[in-house]
Amino acid sequence: MVKPSHSMRIASNLLAFSFFFLFLSFISIPVAEATVHYHKWDVKYEFKSPDCYKKLEHLGLMEQKGLLSVQLFLEIPSNISLLLTGLEHTCTMPIMECRERQGFYGSIRVSLPDGESEPFAYDYDRSIILTDWYHNSTYEQSVGLSSNPFVWVGEPHSLLIQGKGKFDCSTPGIPAGVCNASNPECSPYAMTIVPGKTYRLRVSSLTALSALVSKLRDII
Repeated sequence: MVKPSHSMRIASNLLAFSFFFLFLSFISIPVAEATVHYHKWDVKYEFKSPDCYKKLEHLGLMEQKGLLSVQLFLEIPSNISLLLTGLEHTCTMPIMECRERQGFYGSIRVSLPDGESEPFAYDYDRSIILTDWYHNSTYEQSVGLSSNPFVWVGEPHSLLIQGKGKFDCSTPGIPAGVCNASNPECSPYAMTIVPGKTYRLRVSSLTALSALVSKLRDII
C-alpha cells in the first residue's frame, strides 16, 4: 500500500477547505447596510445672520447620518478643508487652525462597541452646541493679535445656541440694514420634546473665550 506523502496531505486539506468555503459562500447571511445619502454642495460666500447681524460667511454643509456621496462645487477663490463632524455651525475663533475653516466644526458621537449598552436607558438622543460669535472676521482679529501695539479681540458680540443668537440691534453705530431683529435666521433655537419620554442631552461648549453655565428649569 502506498502511503500519501506530506505534500499530498496538504493538497487534500486545502481542497477540503476550498469546498467548505464555497459551501459557506452560498449561505445567505443578512448584513445590515448603512443608508447612502446623495448631496450636492455648493460652497460659496453668502451673507448670513445667525445673531440677526448680517455677515459674510461660507455656506454649504448640513447634518446627516449614514454614508454620504457628495458632489462638491467650489465657488470661492480659496481652498477649503471639509471636516464632517455631524453638525452645521460656524466658527470665528481668531487662531491659525480656524482661519481657513470657518463654518466646518461640530460634535463627534462615539458609538459603543458591539455587544455593549449604556448604563441608562433613553428614548431620544439630542445634541446642543454653545458658541460665542464675533462680527469681525478672523482676518481682522488675527491682524490685531499680531500687531504692535497688541489689539485684543474683546468680548464676543453674541452667544449662539445651536447656531442661533440675538444681537441687540439697537446698539448705537450700527449701519442701517445690517441688523434685523425680526430675521427668521436668528429666531431662538427650539427643541420639541414628547411628554413621558426620556432624552439624552449632549451639550458642547465650543466657545473661543466664554465660560458658560447652562441650566434646565421645570424639567422632570
